[in-house]
Amino acid sequence: MGGLALVATLASFASGNALERIAAPIGLALVPQTGHWEGVRCVAFGPDGRTIASGGDDGTIVLWDARTGDQLQRLQGGLKPYDVVLCLAFSPDGRFLASGGSDKAVTLWAVPSGRQVRRIEGFGDDVMCVAFDPVGRVLAAGSSGFGGGRGLVVSDTETGEVAWTLEDARSPVGALAFSPDGAALASAEWGYGLVLRDARTGEETRRFTYEEGGAALAFSPDGRTLAAAPHMSATRHTVVLWDLETGKEVHKRVAPSPGAPALHFGPNGLVLASVYSDGTVTIRDVATGDLLRTFNARPWGPWCSTFTTDSGRLAAGCGDGSVIMWDAHTGDRLHRLPGRVAPVSSVAFGASGLGLACSCSGRAAVVWNWHTGEMIRRLVIDRYHVACAALSPDGKTLAMGSDEGRVVLWDARTSRQLRTLGRRAPGGAAHVAFSPDGRFLAAVGYYGGALLWDMEVGDQEHPLRTFNEDVKAAAFAPDGHTIALGESRGRVTLCNLRSHQVVPMLSECPGDVLSLAFSPDGVTLAAGTEERRLILWHVPSRQQSHELPGHGGAVRSVAFSPDGRWLASADEHETGILWNAHTGRELRRFEGSTLAFTPNSRLLAGASAQGTTSIWDPTTGQRVATVWHVAKRDEHESSFVPTGEWVVWTPDGYYDCSPAADKYIRFRDQDGNVHPAARYAHIFHKPKRVRAALRR
Repeated sequence: MGGLALVATLASFASGNALERIAAPIGLALVPQTGHWEGVRCVAFGPDGRTIASGGDDGTIVLWDARTGDQLQRLQGGLKPYDVVLCLAFSPDGRFLASGGSDKAVTLWAVPSGRQVRRIEGFGDDVMCVAFDPVGRVLAAGSSGFGGGRGLVVSDTETGEVAWTLEDARSPVGALAFSPDGAALASAEWGYGLVLRDARTGEETRRFTYEEGGAALAFSPDGRTLAAAPHMSATRHTVVLWDLETGKEVHKRVAPSPGAPALHFGPNGLVLASVYSDGTVTIRDVATGDLLRTFNARPWGPWCSTFTTDSGRLAAGCGDGSVIMWDAHTGDRLHRLPGRVAPVSSVAFGASGLGLACSCSGRAAVVWNWHTGEMIRRLVIDRYHVACAALSPDGKTLAMGSDEGRVVLWDARTSRQLRTLGRRAPGGAAHVAFSPDGRFLAAVGYYGGALLWDMEVGDQEHPLRTFNEDVKAAAFAPDGHTIALGESRGRVTLCNLRSHQVVPMLSECPGDVLSLAFSPDGVTLAAGTEERRLILWHVPSRQQSHELPGHGGAVRSVAFSPDGRWLASADEHETGILWNAHTGRELRRFEGSTLAFTPNSRLLAGASAQGTTSIWDPTTGQRVATVWHVAKRDEHESSFVPTGEWVVWTPDGYYDCSPAADKYIRFRDQDGNVHPAARYAHIFHKPKRVRAALRR
């Protein structure tokens, strides 16, 4: 859950006044209304129509209250950042939710708790579709099949035992549907048409020719008819119905233009919902071809759609991360559920006690007080997206790197833009850093290469030095005049900025070096590599001292604590590890894509692509607080910008926020119902408790 749903327990009320101890309901969970920050690929209604699930390009699944539009919870466990959720299905009794996507696995979740029940792995490629049988005992999943491995898996919902599989599949399975009696399973397989199998054994019983591949399947309520709608990339766009007793095609209707389909047999027959690139969603009667209704989803760009069981409501997932619901009969829009988060790409602390959080898909960086969590100011740039940022050692200057490669300097105290530095980092600025004395500023490009500016020179139009395209990472030594450069193919060199002498380390790393950090005494240099390695060097001898295993992805962030006790590292999967800096022993794990210690070494911050910054106690491994800067999407720039509203909360549910931000907070009870923050504000809105947790 990544800390986004936090359960208050009896221990939470061991301190405080008697009124709080008596009035505080047990089992409440604080749910920030974050939504998605990337496009929504799939949506699914629960069997009772009260819950809707959405999955997106941001690797998250959000459960919503379909009646009020409130976010119930956000599911992340088992999915890596940037994994795409491609399909969702609720079990008929509503107890489970199945998801599949680019992680090549199916995840089964318990509803409404959000607990991950199990994962089914071994698929050769992206999982494109999931379906439960009519009683919810059997779960089927199909993959795109291009990578070999499992193409179709049928398993027991309760035990996870696999009943049968289609191994070494070479044909993508685009859609699945069980017959009303659960005896047959239909699958749409590119290159093979539609295949009907015995749901218990997997034995093929019938095959239908359908060259369009199939992105939606539906059985008629009596089980006698099977309908298929084409994938939007098909060359011909026809909806076809077959009589399952005779195997003959009984109806064919040409769809007017491509669109992601959803089929539903309702009281008045079969209807087809299609999503179009012009921002509209349509419903047509398949029998007559008549257009029944058009829904306007401009300018949000609908990508997918689904019906409630009774076809009374229609929902669409959109490219901007929002979910829209309409009344299918009247065409009235019921809810638009927007995303309110922007990925936090970096976090840094200045000696003055100000922390910096940078939104990489937005156009701003946020300066906030890490003693309170309060946002102090936001720095917004025009036209470019912020990719990285750094605070000068004295806390007076902020350097912001953009995805377009420019480095912009700001007065961190007044929010005044000072200047834009000359030359652009190749491919966009991936990392910026000040030297310990604040004299030098380095920027590393996404495509390699580094630029170095002397901040004491009045005109920074031209960098002091440039480094070749092999440079992927840079870090300043505590002496202020030595910079370490990490290169492709594992080479690490030390460059003296006074003498211009360049000295290589005596051994190389496996793979490109992506991150570097010096220990406070300058004796140890840590390097994270593309090949999941964390390497330590003894700087005076230039010899490798340790290789620390444990990461499952490229190590993109390393940081030593200012007191030299700890080393923190984070990989591309947002797995953070805390190490004993002297022995190299792994101590504990955290969440975060970029890690940074506070100046007193008592707190560790982890930035997340899911739009929040988590604050941890490195001594205990406990989460202290979570900080969220509310964002909104700029429809013209297609990017997120912080609104100026902020929320910070503790694991036991106490929170503080800007004056208008409580509207973005809900509390969920044990029955799955959500309530406005105002209902429990007298119990949980406790700024002093939040600040006490952060002041360490």
